[in-house]
Amino acid sequence: MSSAILNARRMTSLAAVRASNARGKSQLAPLIRSYVAPFFEMASGGDQGWRNYATLMERLANSPRGTDVISRHYDVTARAYIDAFRVAVPGASEQVVVDGFMVMVSAMLAVCAGTGRAERLMDNASGPALADATFDDLVHFMEAGFSAITRQSQTAPLRKAKR
Repeated sequence: MSSAILNARRMTSLAAVRASNARGKSQLAPLIRSYVAPFFEMASGGDQGWRNYATLMERLANSPRGTDVISRHYDVTARAYIDAFRVAVPGASEQVVVDGFMVMVSAMLAVCAGTGRAERLMDNASGPALADATFDDLVHFMEAGFSAITRQSQTAPLRKAKR
């Protein structure tokens, strides 16, 4: 099962990040990398089955019906990562950490789904290609986003959801 493979790789990677925890050094980027890398590697490995899986996960994650499936297969790992992110961004509320985690997952899914949207926006007819540069850019983007919402949550009084 695909979720079991991804969860096992993520939990092994999370354990390695926790074991290498250097005092005073931010664990944010290593945490992001350890969560995103297994999915990114599978989706970019040339196996059409994993590309299809990435597309399916992206669609399920954005569907009310998909929430139950995603929850059943990924919540244990997601909660372990959320706990680690709470340590990595001290002072951030649980809501802020969960929001950041959800945005991180959404960005990962959007990039890996292979819909061809990015290529069309760049007028690149050669088709989707996930490169190491894309992965690094994605990690930097996610780290900056996490940092920004963390800073804002620490300086703002109680946030109210705008919907």
